[in-house]
Parts: sequence; C-alpha cells; structure tokens
Amino acid sequence: RYHTVNVCLIRWAEDTLDIKPELDALHDTFSQLYGFNTEIWLIPSTASQIQLTSMTCTFLQKFDEEGNLFIVYYGGHGTINSARQNMWWCSREPESPCVDWSAIQTLFGTARSDVLILLDCCAAASSAAGMGTGTMEAIAACGWETRAPPPGQYSFTNTLIEVLEEWAC
Repeated sequence: RYHTVNVCLIRWAEDTLDIKPELDALHDTFSQLYGFNTEIWLIPSTASQIQLTSMTCTFLQKFDEEGNLFIVYYGGHGTINSARQNMWWCSREPESPCVDWSAIQTLFGTARSDVLILLDCCAAASSAAGMGTGTMEAIAACGWETRAPPPGQYSFTNTLIEVLEEWAC
C-alpha cells in the first residue's frame, strides 16, 4: 500500500535502561524481515532537543511525500510535564538531559506521509493527532501516568518484535 516505509528508532546515546539489545533486534526485524529503510537515532546528552529536531527535519526533508509511511519508535525514560506533554529523559536523575517530545511530534504531524508512533516509555499515551495531510497514529506501551515494563520478556518492544515476526510468516 505504501511506496516507501521509513523507520527511525530512537534511544539515548547514554543507554541507562539497556535498551540497545531490543532496539537492535527491532532494527533487524524492520530492515531484514520487512525490507524497510531503517535508521537508529541516538539522542546525545548535550543539545539534545536541537540535535533531535535537526535529525527529524533532515529525515522529513529527505523522505516526506504522499504515499509513504514513517514509523517512529522511541525506547527510554518518559514522563509528563506540567502541560501534560510527553518528555523523554536520559535517566531518572533530576538534572538529566531531556527532550520535549511534543515539539518533535509536531514536526512529524506536518508530514504528507502517514506516521505511526511507537512509544516504549512511561507516560507514553500523551501523543496526539497531527495536523498534516497524512494520518498519524500512536501505539503506546502504557497510559498517561503509568509505567511501562522495563526491557526484557514483558516489554512493549519485545512483544512488538514477536508480533512482527509472527505476521511475517
């Protein structure tokens, strides 16, 4: 149905939750099993918001066109700020670098491509619909103010990989 499926898998460069093994397996599933164009984005601890915004803008300029699908995945720490928007944190430490996901999501929301957001983080269900010509949907590991299971047997990512592998058969 789609001309091209482009996947960006996002995690912090400083992997405090040990997300990397599951993210690498998800990368292999999307790229090898499904043949999707799949990139891994590492959020740096310095200038985090600017760097992730820049990666997003470059990605949109390169791949955005009607008839395409973007799959945007994030695995890591997440919370809700006072404005009830999803924030991504490098760690649970109070001074940890963070990213305002709602600002990044707004960029994807302007896309002509359809966008599927997959969030494996706490407080993930704060994602809202976009305003572009494409459709935006989100699948979250947990609700607004709840915790997602950590990486491992019961994680959202692990279950996602199992389902994608089953569907490919």
